[in-house]
This record gives sequence, C-alpha cells and structure tokens, in this order.
Amino acid sequence: MAITTQQREGFTMPELEYLAQCEDVTIVPLYRMDRLELVRGPVGPFRPPQKAQAPLWLAVALKRANRCRIVAPKWLSYSHLRELCKQEEQPESMFARLPVHYLETAHILLGAAEDDIADSQDIRRLLQDL
Repeated sequence: MAITTQQREGFTMPELEYLAQCEDVTIVPLYRMDRLELVRGPVGPFRPPQKAQAPLWLAVALKRANRCRIVAPKWLSYSHLRELCKQEEQPESMFARLPVHYLETAHILLGAAEDDIADSQDIRRLLQDL
C-alpha cells in the first residue's frame, strides 16, 4: 500500500483535534447523572455543583446539550498566556511550556464553550502570538 504525501508529512488538523478530545477537562454538571462506563474506563457520577473530570469530547457533547459548564484549564487564562508571551519576548527565552495538544484543545474549547471562558477574544489573540 502506498503512503500519500499527506501521511508522510504528519497528522492533519482534524486528526490532531481527534487526539486532543481524549484529554480530560473539568466540568461543572448542571444535572445529576450516574456514572458512565466508557471504553477507557468509568466517568462520573456527576453531581451539581461539584466539579468533575471528563474527556473533552464528552464535555463538549454535554455543553451542547446544556448539561454542563466547561471550566477552562489554568493555562487557557488571559493572565497566564500573557505572561507566557512576555517570557517568549525575552532575548534568551525558550518556548513556552504548554500541554501537548494546546492549540487543538483551545480551538475546541473556544468553539464550543466560548461563553464559559473569560476574555475569549483576547485569549485567541494571545494564542496566535505564541
């Protein structure tokens, strides 16, 4: 079987977003839900207003169904990203330390839960600067 040029160059953006959706995020459920048995293991139970961990894909699905709010990760705050941009502007600085799939995760979260993320437009600009 021949390998295409695209396969040789690496993953596409949709493939990277698919991988990022397996990462856990914090949610605040709006409804009671029993424990869910997923292939990767159990998730939940969800009891409002207690925060819970869920895979990103599940958090987005629950958000779209108005069953939870998504809590933005600490690295996705305006103040944290602004500080990282300032550090990168220093002459002898290294690249900022961010999670592996930070761009994909940010893209998904800003698309699905923009109302849950403070300063979302400023965060978009800072992510472009990084």
